[in-house]
Amino acid sequence: MKRDNLFLGLASLILILVIFGPYAVSSGYFLTVDWIYADKLWPVETLYYPNQYPWILLQGWLSEIIPAFIVQKIVLAGLLLLSFSSTAFLLRRSNASNRWLILVGMIFFVFNSFFYARFAQGQVYLLLGHALLPYVLGYWLYARDRWQWKDILLGALIAAVAASLSPHSLYFLVPICIVMLLIRMRSVDTRRIIGFALATILVILSINAYWITQVSSQTNLDRFSLSDAIAFSTTVSPGENLYAKLLSLRGFWGETSGRILPTDTAWDSLGRVAFLLLFALAFIGAEGRLSNTENPHKTADMGLIAIAVIAYILSFGMARESAFFSINAWMFEHLPYYAGLREPHKWLSILAVVYGFFIVHGVRTVAIRLSRLSHLGEWRSILTASVGCITIISIGNPLMAWGVYGQLHGTSYPTSFHTLNTTLARSDSNTAQSCQYRETGVVQDCYDVLAFPWHIALSFPFTQGRVIANPAAFLLPSQRVLFGDNIEIGTIYSQSDRLASRAIEKYVGPEGLFWNGDTTDPELWFRYDLGALGIHHILLFKTADFERYATLLDTWFEPIEQTDEYTLYSTKELR
Repeated sequence: MKRDNLFLGLASLILILVIFGPYAVSSGYFLTVDWIYADKLWPVETLYYPNQYPWILLQGWLSEIIPAFIVQKIVLAGLLLLSFSSTAFLLRRSNASNRWLILVGMIFFVFNSFFYARFAQGQVYLLLGHALLPYVLGYWLYARDRWQWKDILLGALIAAVAASLSPHSLYFLVPICIVMLLIRMRSVDTRRIIGFALATILVILSINAYWITQVSSQTNLDRFSLSDAIAFSTTVSPGENLYAKLLSLRGFWGETSGRILPTDTAWDSLGRVAFLLLFALAFIGAEGRLSNTENPHKTADMGLIAIAVIAYILSFGMARESAFFSINAWMFEHLPYYAGLREPHKWLSILAVVYGFFIVHGVRTVAIRLSRLSHLGEWRSILTASVGCITIISIGNPLMAWGVYGQLHGTSYPTSFHTLNTTLARSDSNTAQSCQYRETGVVQDCYDVLAFPWHIALSFPFTQGRVIANPAAFLLPSQRVLFGDNIEIGTIYSQSDRLASRAIEKYVGPEGLFWNGDTTDPELWFRYDLGALGIHHILLFKTADFERYATLLDTWFEPIEQTDEYTLYSTKELR
């Protein structure tokens, strides 16, 4: 066992280096649309979901001790190590204890289309919740003997942590819990089943109460419509089959947004053959497990397949061309808070785990049958089959290697960005303590700085054209910064429930007073709203469509600092 652990540990380190590539030794940040990093990591408004607050707080404490760019590397390495260890745990619980078989599972768990797309997009918290899923399944479905309170409570605790990292995990836990209870009804009395269920619910809800209560009071879920959900539907290129695309763990809408390299780039005929071989291995693994009369986990395997089928059906979401549209539409309209899962493609998280599980057992089944037909012996047959499967995985999912195919690289902020706080401190301004709109209840907060262009994601020269989340608030940790949180996906412009955002969007939105030639005086109303929000500076990044903002701002306000990256205006210095 120790030698196996050492082997898997070294393999994990090698895989991390293969993935990190050139980024591993750089001093910059990995900047994405969904994960922004800077020197200060303390929670900033709208840059985190309520569930992520304690995790960002923890990273903030660490960044006070060691540089933030190292903290980010620790988080990413931790994500990969957690993915590898949880996969090994689930496979060992299901009697796949050979180290080469476990290595196959570890590699597939990370080298698949679902993991790649989310990793390249920077959805680190989603993947952390995804990485904990094998632990939950291991404790709940693959108990060694009878169900024990230890398994139930440990599984519930890990599930609770997964939900705090990625709130969508709560949706995934429902079918898992239902199937888990159904497959145990014959072996566990009803009273004990009820006790297990109540304990699980209590643990998960109590640990996540700090953000569930906050989300429950928000109104943005009520404004989310079916047309909005369609904007986040699985994407299908002309001539592609929707069912096959989801079955191959692809279809993430972010791949067509220009923010990451689409998996279709690597999805040539060889990639399709590789997936078909992996799917065949998963089928062989399931067939071998279910036909084995000595398999003590046959019922659990059937439950795992049932969970995968449910996840596959729900992953179609609002795709109207699917046969499951009516099912998903009914759930969206009638189940409380299900509208919050605006991106049903995330259900493929479960399918990715189940694939990896049965692929490993498929390799084992093939190896055993190979050993009977050759003189290799069982151990050498497993080694041969495992190496062959790893090769197939690498061919079918090549984009994770070497810095996510060059998309992952260290990026440092321009020097001028670090002087912004100094410039603001020198200017005659006071941090917004009070403002008219908050005093009258129009908004909840006052602000110091307004950041333009008004977009939640921007492309900067220093990121080599890579689209990242708006970094304004992290660059100005001592200021209250108001910046765009408008989604701008499909038919959706904004779903912000932040009242201050609506005050700005009436000027810069699609029908904004700045652009539509309205006969009213936008400058007069704009200055009034800035004062009522407490804003005394406007930061204009020189990116995206900044020119049309500059045309107006240069006319109305006096710049107090200009660099190649931005212009800083004082709202008190008028033209």
